[in-house]
Amino acid sequence: MKRNIIIAFDFSMSKPAMCMKIDENILFYTWPAKVDKITIEKLENSGVVVRNRNIDPINKSKFDSHSLVLEHIVRSNDLVNMIISDISEIMSKYDIVIDRDNIIISSEGLSFASKGDATLNLAAYKQVLLNKLYELGFKNIKTYSPITIKSCAGCAKKSNQSKLSMIDAIKNENPNAHKFIYNLIYNESDLKKKTSYVNTVDDLVDAYWCLKTTIIKEEIATCI
Repeated sequence: MKRNIIIAFDFSMSKPAMCMKIDENILFYTWPAKVDKITIEKLENSGVVVRNRNIDPINKSKFDSHSLVLEHIVRSNDLVNMIISDISEIMSKYDIVIDRDNIIISSEGLSFASKGDATLNLAAYKQVLLNKLYELGFKNIKTYSPITIKSCAGCAKKSNQSKLSMIDAIKNENPNAHKFIYNLIYNESDLKKKTSYVNTVDDLVDAYWCLKTTIIKEEIATCI
């Protein structure tokens, strides 16, 4: 029987997130550069797997141009190796054989409005990840524009296209799909510090909407 397996990313250098669907199971993972213990506890209590890399932002003043490039290479490889390790562990746990016909890798494309070195670095980091996944046998790789994913969430035409609108939209989804979604709907304070959501909540939500977009656009006969 063909299995429905989707690995959807909201990829960034500082706090990439993944929402993975294996048959009828939903998994949430995040690999933040650095988060505090309270954030980790709140996310883990909502069923999110947190891999705290515990690294500081790059201080460009401490690097010459050559050393800066090397630092990005080291960081991108460390991050990708961590992500690949977690995916491999999941594949083993669920007895999944890598098959281009039953596994889809999806992610959000870069915004055309983005400019500067940060965008170039993000593109490079993401390419390292996608290349590694391709080398491992994941051949079915999809990319969706930011506006396509926002449209799936029903947020494309809203005047407020902020991260909060995407979070609000997920509150209309199935609360039983995952504890993270359930808590956003019914126990919102469990994912907040005072009035703000803890770090990476918005990225995890975006990864979910990338997953939902994949299901819709690829006409996958499944539900979440």
